[in-house]
Amino acid sequence: MKASYKNISLKILKITGIVIASILLLLFLIPLLFPGQVAAEVKKIANERLDTKMDFSKSRLSFFTHFPSLTVSLDDLSMTGSAPFRNDTLIKAEQVAFGINLKRLIFDNEVKINKLYVSKAMINVMVNQKGQANYNIYISDPKNIKKEDQPEEGTAIRLERIDLKDCHVKYNDRSAKILVDANGFNYVGKGNLSEDIFDLSTDADIDKLDFYYDRTGYVRRKKVHADLITRINTNALSFILQKNELQINKLPLKFTGLFTILRDGYKINIKAASENTTVKDLLSVMPPEYLTWLDETEISGRSDLLFTFKGNYNVARKQKPNLAFNLKIDQGAINYQNAPVPLTDFNMDLNALLPELDPEKLIINLRTLKFKVGEKDYFNAYLRSKGLSEMTVDASVKGALDLAVVDAAIGLNTIDLRGILKTDIKARGLFSMSKKLFPKTIGGISLREGWLKTDSYPNPITDITFVANVLNKAGTFQDLIVAVAPASFVFEGNPMYVNATLSDYGDLAYNAKIKGELNVGRIYQVFSQKGLDVTGYAKADLSLKGRQSYATTGQYDKLDNRGTLLLRNIKATSELFPKAFFIKQGNFRFQNEKMWFEKFYASYGKSDFDINGYLLNTINYFLESHGTLNGNFNMRSKLINVDEFMALEKGENTDRNLEVEYAKEDHPKMSGVVIIPKNLNVALTANADKVEYNGLVLNKLSGKVGIAKGGFFLENTTFNIIDCILGVDATYKDETPTSAHFDAHFTAKDFSVQRAYKEIPMFHDMVTAAEKAEGIISVDYTVKGDLDGNMSPIYASLEGGGTINLRDVQVKGLKLFDGISSQTGQKGLNNPDMKGIEIKSTIDNNLIHIEPFTFSVSSFRPTIKGTTSFDGLLDLRMRLGLPPGGLIGFPIVITGTHEDPKIKIFSKTGQKIYDAIYDEKNNKVVREEKVSKRKS
Repeated sequence: MKASYKNISLKILKITGIVIASILLLLFLIPLLFPGQVAAEVKKIANERLDTKMDFSKSRLSFFTHFPSLTVSLDDLSMTGSAPFRNDTLIKAEQVAFGINLKRLIFDNEVKINKLYVSKAMINVMVNQKGQANYNIYISDPKNIKKEDQPEEGTAIRLERIDLKDCHVKYNDRSAKILVDANGFNYVGKGNLSEDIFDLSTDADIDKLDFYYDRTGYVRRKKVHADLITRINTNALSFILQKNELQINKLPLKFTGLFTILRDGYKINIKAASENTTVKDLLSVMPPEYLTWLDETEISGRSDLLFTFKGNYNVARKQKPNLAFNLKIDQGAINYQNAPVPLTDFNMDLNALLPELDPEKLIINLRTLKFKVGEKDYFNAYLRSKGLSEMTVDASVKGALDLAVVDAAIGLNTIDLRGILKTDIKARGLFSMSKKLFPKTIGGISLREGWLKTDSYPNPITDITFVANVLNKAGTFQDLIVAVAPASFVFEGNPMYVNATLSDYGDLAYNAKIKGELNVGRIYQVFSQKGLDVTGYAKADLSLKGRQSYATTGQYDKLDNRGTLLLRNIKATSELFPKAFFIKQGNFRFQNEKMWFEKFYASYGKSDFDINGYLLNTINYFLESHGTLNGNFNMRSKLINVDEFMALEKGENTDRNLEVEYAKEDHPKMSGVVIIPKNLNVALTANADKVEYNGLVLNKLSGKVGIAKGGFFLENTTFNIIDCILGVDATYKDETPTSAHFDAHFTAKDFSVQRAYKEIPMFHDMVTAAEKAEGIISVDYTVKGDLDGNMSPIYASLEGGGTINLRDVQVKGLKLFDGISSQTGQKGLNNPDMKGIEIKSTIDNNLIHIEPFTFSVSSFRPTIKGTTSFDGLLDLRMRLGLPPGGLIGFPIVITGTHEDPKIKIFSKTGQKIYDAIYDEKNNKVVREEKVSKRKS
């Protein structure tokens, strides 16, 4: 019996071993039997269904990549986006694998893709300002596929599972000003995705999620978990959120609603709610640097959060959805490390509505915001407003706080704050700059015995006093009075005082006194992080009194502005420039309408500036929202490096214009153009030892330069280049960060034609024959056109004309003259000496039109005219005057190119060169110039 059991056990083990071995053998054999067929079918489907460029390094068929699924894997896959993002990457993945239905492959010889796996991918979704997206790569309409290219029956995508592992997903929508950045994105989606309507079950985790709106970060580095069930209708491309539970750190959120993708946008109706949660869970979405504070603080209270997003989004029709946000906090309390007096009775009820995502329609209803600290300290506020530039307001703020007690209660670890703060302000009415209206207001705010110290610097700001009162009885700018008296503080033994009264904002009357000195570098460290190398010193003694109208109407005798302002080692940045300006020393004197620059030494990158002169109406400039600074200066400089001012160059300034930031993302290899400030009207009598621009070195700049009407100008300006004096009158105006327009008149007398060809790029391209020339010439030329994103001329845009004078030029080895000499049999024509010859020409549409000019060579008198292009095409006519005197001659036609000229003797038939076509609006060459097939 025992033997029988033993035999049965051995048979079972044997059979099991054979089965396992067979399965393992099949796992190895199946990929070997079908590799070409499966990989070919996947590539075929991709090419037929995707309107994009897809590349990968290699493909593999295996059971072991995503066991137990049979998958075809594409390694190092990259895919570009749809128009207009065809040069930008949409997906770049270490591996993308497609799961194959094994049963259909073996028994039906069909390739059915039912799973998708994406590993370590960068998924970059972009939408531009016009609402055009880069993800429209799928060809959904079979009519767009040729019949012979349509996939065979049995080759199809019927997904049941989507698996993303350790991916980085970035969604950048410039039209909606939204940026979502998800790092460590892990996603598993299951459902019968081949059906027209199906339920998709999702389990997703994000290690770090960032959410920005209008460049402001509202969610940063948050951990997210999502458990979702979404009903998807592929016919309508709609998504119904059924069970959608998210958790952002510890805050639970439930999503419900509908999202439908339309041809030119989307339709959305989504509601996100976190109901009856704790205040501590709500605060867990705070920036990561505050999470340690959260763990050390006792926080109580309940909160309700509701977010809705409803409506249609279509850029062309100017449709945008409505955004609403509601937050309630009830009986909140904060007690940091058992503080003697906690913050209690915190109540907040906020409703905000942004119709059509339009800030001008913003509605805020802060019904209440209040809290207590102990028995004496309290704060109460409410705000109801509608609109932005024209805003109806009903607001009240009232409170009395001992800041040291508040500091202890909430645990401001990095700040030590003291002082008695009192406020009582009420405002009601309409605010409108254009209508000169201001809400009826009464009240004031005061801070006494103030004291501020941070972890970033050892010494505090002490004796802070700030008393301000505001009164407006009539609800107009004219009736508004703001009095600041006094405002003062002491820092490291140096006091600073400000007393000011502002009234009649319709024609602002000001009376202010400012006195004190400040170590700007150290005060900066008080509010900054340790380790930043910032220095600076400021000292002011100013008395300013007058009205805006006194300056604007020229009543300067009624102004009483006087005093001094000293600056040393101050860094200043502008959103227009990549680097910081460094003011080494600035001594300024105020005298009525003028602000005198008595000593001003500054640098920008390698460039340096020594300036003296004055600005007009600086007080008005700072008081007005769209003021313009006028001034007149003398400037000396050892070096001005124009390249460092180009908008897309690298620099330490991180606070850049939004248009510049977008241009840097779109054109990473461009330098950009120089952007000119629009609020300056300044002239400078300039002298500079050296100016560097795009590889050119211009020495001894002298003349008048300046900024006016948003552009830059040169007037009666001279440079020294290639040992000659170059005269320039020019205007320049930027159009975008990557395009600009210029209009210039150049004069240069008696310079080396060979040096000009080698050292001046524009001369090299315009006068290609100069390569084989030696001698002295002069130029008088006017040209205007556009500059590209590297501040180089776009030749197809150039228009102009002028004269080149050949004083004494020898031409040797020029193929054009060599060809004429060979065709005519006259050796004297191949290396002509050209003296006292004036050549006139005009430029347009990438062509140079040469007017007839005559010269003598040997005993011949050639006359040349015609057209050449910047790309080297030729259509020239020549009359070769025979001796004696050239009265009798014969025609010659030169076509072809500078490198390969075609010479025809006794012919008047050339080949017309068609103009290039230039799109001035978009700064693009639509069509290159080309030679006509018809004879001309």
